[in-house]
Amino acid sequence: MSLVWDVRSIAPPFNSDDDRITSQLVWGCVLLDMNSIQNERAAQEYFYRAMFFAHFSVGDSDAGYFDGVTLADVVKRIGLRTNVTSQPRAVFQARVAKLRLNVAAQRAERDLKFQAENLAISHGERSV
Repeated sequence: MSLVWDVRSIAPPFNSDDDRITSQLVWGCVLLDMNSIQNERAAQEYFYRAMFFAHFSVGDSDAGYFDGVTLADVVKRIGLRTNVTSQPRAVFQARVAKLRLNVAAQRAERDLKFQAENLAISHGERSV
């Protein structure tokens, strides 16, 4: 399914020079399980989820996705709508936590394997 968005409801004066931030917020809707920023409460929820995602992503390639995005940037785009399926905060948090736990588990397995191989080599038990 293609991502569709609508910026026509963003209150003037909407500055198209901010397209980078608007694009960030549009694609951020996918990461954050939110389909719109319809009011100030939704803007605060969007920003909360962006910070939750960023703090949970430390050390990952997508950790900096929301760098530079402020609550004011989000509030300025009240009226933004997308076709993303919205999820409650708890569902979003559980999805992100599960994703990050899986990444951490994979990294721990990788590190264990690396260390075990190095230990075997240092003891002359080179494996084939």
